[in-house]
Amino acid sequence: MATGICSCELPTFPSMGRPNCVIEMRTMAFPIIVPRFKADGTTRNELNPASATIGQDIKDLLLASVDAEARIYPFPRVEEPTFERSDSVMEEAPSGRKFRIYGQGGIYTLNFKTYAKDAVAPLLKQAERLGCSDFDFFYVSVDGNLWGQLVNGKLRGYEADASSYDAFKEFATDATVEKLNVMWDLDQDVALGSSYAITEEELGYKATTLTANIHATQTLTASNATTLVCKVNDGFGAAGVTSNVTGLVSGDFTLTNAGVTVAAAATENPAGSGTYELTIATQGGDVVKLSILKAGYEIDDATVTSIA
Repeated sequence: MATGICSCELPTFPSMGRPNCVIEMRTMAFPIIVPRFKADGTTRNELNPASATIGQDIKDLLLASVDAEARIYPFPRVEEPTFERSDSVMEEAPSGRKFRIYGQGGIYTLNFKTYAKDAVAPLLKQAERLGCSDFDFFYVSVDGNLWGQLVNGKLRGYEADASSYDAFKEFATDATVEKLNVMWDLDQDVALGSSYAITEEELGYKATTLTANIHATQTLTASNATTLVCKVNDGFGAAGVTSNVTGLVSGDFTLTNAGVTVAAAATENPAGSGTYELTIATQGGDVVKLSILKAGYEIDDATVTSIA
């Protein structure tokens, strides 16, 4: 968008030529949400496109072991993405001449939808969590490139106006499937002219292959002095029969007591049930915390008072 900032000491004019080979920004496949700042509230989240391992660096930012305010959060594949721009605001003089009022109008609004299985209620519940804090987004195009703003050699996401964020359900009809509608405005500080892509060649894969984690919860109980029972489900399924997270192994579980790791051997019992028995040493009635890290999942921690 035009900034309206002019220099009188060193006026500049556009050189609109181009080389033969340029990288075009194609239609959006999906956005990737990233918190604007890390946990300290001041350090900006950004990517280093010069990294020799940039593709793996980005994959690592999907892991739940990374601090929540430094991670990336892809949306599912979207449909009907549009960037509508509000009209610029002009004042017309009696002579008919027009003068642009800077700071008003000229706002881009991103609108998109997800369809059917990517629009079910548990995903609406997750989408409704966004908008409480400042966030940016990377633009993944259908050809597998990842786009952002290049600032001082680092790639930042495009600033979103969190206060404009909205997500709502569109019900199925006789002729249509259910959908989620999501929208937000781009902040006026977005520098679209600084858009650059990290390409498929640089990543070593198409950015369209990046997928979001599945949110899951656990319930933790103490069965006896040396046994904890953990039930893990992902919030999908039916009201009375939840969808369970199965196939976890001992290495996926970390049990701590006052920050000290406690040895725990986990067994899924019965197999395929999402219920795990953890064998531990007696903890003397202390409050212990169980964390579960599994690629592809974001599983909430749980605590329980052990049996002395």
